Amino acid sequence: MPSIVLDSNNDLARLDDPRPSPPPGWSDEDAGKAARYFAETEVVIWTPGRSRGRPLTFQPLPDFAPVLDDRDELDSALGLAVEALAPRANVDGASAKARKGKAILRQALGYFARSGGGDFAAFLGLLAALPLEVSQIDRADQIAAELGQLLTAATINDPLFAGRGVPANPEQLLSPSMGKRARVLYVMDEAQALVPATPKTEALASTLTLASQARKYGLGLVFATQTPRGLHNHIAGNATTQFIGRINSPTQIEVVKGLARARGGHADRVGRLETGQFYAASDGIPEVLIRARQCLSHHPADPLTEQEIIERASG
Repeated sequence: MPSIVLDSNNDLARLDDPRPSPPPGWSDEDAGKAARYFAETEVVIWTPGRSRGRPLTFQPLPDFAPVLDDRDELDSALGLAVEALAPRANVDGASAKARKGKAILRQALGYFARSGGGDFAAFLGLLAALPLEVSQIDRADQIAAELGQLLTAATINDPLFAGRGVPANPEQLLSPSMGKRARVLYVMDEAQALVPATPKTEALASTLTLASQARKYGLGLVFATQTPRGLHNHIAGNATTQFIGRINSPTQIEVVKGLARARGGHADRVGRLETGQFYAASDGIPEVLIRARQCLSHHPADPLTEQEIIERASG
């Protein structure tokens, strides 16, 4: 299945590496699956935040055109865009100034969407010369201009934010080349960094929305972390299926046991699980102890270096 994989530790950048020799317990069936995997799957490595390799950028504004005729969908898209921009425009706080700035930002985005939209540079241009009819807030045009300056500064300070490179468009990223059935992509990040319990991140609102609505659109999400206590509780709450592997930290052990108890399980042996053993639970399935099959690709203990990642992405 086409997949986008996020992992900042470079552990999964070897998804295109065949095993040099069969591991213990490797069967002819496993060998056949591995051969099919490497024949039909295209692994593409992207290097967000780097000019070398295969640069990737995240455009801050969605395409509003498909939702203009649906008030609820448009409001949702505007809300997510505001949540993504507000921290960078310094209007995500609780002060009166921040609340006014956030309101003007939303009104400007609504006007921008209904006026035909465009790229982020066009939106910055609108903020620089906000029409008087957009907002009734006093000095809205001056505040909008300041917001535009802060957002412009964000594009300078953060190369991932509206920068150069291929836009992170899921349709484009997941479309395999001719002759391949699926594309696996690798992007540097981790679950607890993307949707932490605290503090709030730019991606938090959109990711939580995605987690709550993904099943409605036939999209599967997998969040993996070695520090479940640091993961936002809404992620675990919306997870249909949970796998719990071996954990050594006493603090994290208590966290995963709490997650297991919430589903009617115990995960008593979580600190003593062997390689490949997991507790699994899902809707209608009580907690069971399973042994997962070996990975079809080769993943030695040492991850690739950044230079090796860039060389692979450039190939």
